[in-house]
Amino acid sequence: MNVPAFRSGVVVAALLLAAFWPVARWYGLRLDDGSDEPMGLFALLAAGGFLWRDRGRLGATRSSLAAGTAALAVYVLAFPVVPPMIRALAAILVAGTIFRWHRAPAGVWILLLLSLPVVASFQFYAGWPLRLGAAVVAEGFLRFTGLEVVREGVALLWEGQRIEVDVPCSGVRMLWTGLFFHGLLAAERRLSTVTLVWLTPLCVAFILLANIARTILLFFKESGLMPLPEWTHDGIGVIVFALLMAGLFALHRRIPLSRTREESPFSPPLPRRTGYAFLAAAAVAAAGVPFLDSAPASAGPRSSEVVWPTQWEGRDLIPVALTKHEQSFADSFPGSIAVFRTAEGPFSKRLILRRVERATRKLHSSADCLRAAGCKLEEQPDLRCGNGESWSVWSAKSADGTRFRVRERLHEVKDPGRQWTDATNWFWSAALGRTEGPWWAVTVIEAGEK
Repeated sequence: MNVPAFRSGVVVAALLLAAFWPVARWYGLRLDDGSDEPMGLFALLAAGGFLWRDRGRLGATRSSLAAGTAALAVYVLAFPVVPPMIRALAAILVAGTIFRWHRAPAGVWILLLLSLPVVASFQFYAGWPLRLGAAVVAEGFLRFTGLEVVREGVALLWEGQRIEVDVPCSGVRMLWTGLFFHGLLAAERRLSTVTLVWLTPLCVAFILLANIARTILLFFKESGLMPLPEWTHDGIGVIVFALLMAGLFALHRRIPLSRTREESPFSPPLPRRTGYAFLAAAAVAAAGVPFLDSAPASAGPRSSEVVWPTQWEGRDLIPVALTKHEQSFADSFPGSIAVFRTAEGPFSKRLILRRVERATRKLHSSADCLRAAGCKLEEQPDLRCGNGESWSVWSAKSADGTRFRVRERLHEVKDPGRQWTDATNWFWSAALGRTEGPWWAVTVIEAGEK
């Protein structure tokens, strides 16, 4: 082991850990908030393993330390205006610049990107488009086979039955896992960046096709065309996923290995003391800038400016004070939030109203919050009422065993007939200007089956 190089790496790593403590804190909170599974840790550990394997080709030099310090200074200036996910990406880029991770296999960068808590964000932004795409292709295929299937949004209608392409069928988790497996194989075989430029889109296409195949097979099962036991719903997904992994493995094995030029461990000169001093100064600035970033986020009108309803379904509403955590979220919400209960004793309904002024990622489904609170949720078919209202519905069970039902809908304030049961569908309609705000997001929590 090159002892001076090892000591240099430890010093630089310690300075970067101090500089990016806000990123590490945010990362830990995201992994434990119920919206992101901690799958990113597997990608992070895998990337770290490959970087350690190739450590002889990596390490800080005078030029890389100078470039990384400059990048860290840009991070300090941009900190107040960029979201946490971009800060986390910047932390990876700064570390990669200093330790020359560009000399590592390109697959490592896929793993590093997947190590970020992207599942919830990707589910929000891409979940609806992926569900819609799967439904469109499935409709075309099924009609080609002679079935009179009609698509309505992300649902397939056939002979009076409605088969939903639900959130689990969006393929987001399959896409993440497929790319993780692709990154592992690419890093293990040291495939070049040029190879990954064309191979990665091809792998993504295979993953999306596999998800469409799962959607079509589930249609045959759920419609009764193929009478199968209930457990086969999950079994079909497992079989399709296994075939996909086998296909990706076979595809990678057909690609010739990249040759890595042998080099002596850490031949470039180590950084000078002045380089460490500049990095230390930038690290101190980065560690301290969160305390200066105290400006509140831009929010919508205050709750006191919104006219809240006083009754719900013929029952009086009693306001419920927001918890400290709810109030903290409401302070930066682009709109207003209020919680009520109906005046009907211990079995009263709980009503959460959110008035939204613009398209925002912060309007996520209440199901995410309930999962974060430890509840187990099972999605039910959408509810369509006689008055034209449509609701998404979950049956839920809290940690103490209490069962309840959750229903949720979104609609325009001026035209309640313009409504959505899916937050991502609403987001894209609002972002593309297909609907005019403000909007109401209504969540009703009521007693469920015993």
